[in-house]
Amino acid sequence: MPISMIIICLMSVFVKSTIKTLILRKILCKIYDLDRQQSMDCERHHIFYVC
Repeated sequence: MPISMIIICLMSVFVKSTIKTLILRKILCKIYDLDRQQSMDCERHHIFYVC
């Protein structure tokens, strides 16, 4: 299997999971968006959670 194919496959998986994560984060942050401060904490928490 050529390396370029493997890279393309990995990239597509990564992109899909990233998009899913971003959508989930938006939904979760809307649910917990009681005020501006909590919304910020939610964003930060999810950035750490993803990494």
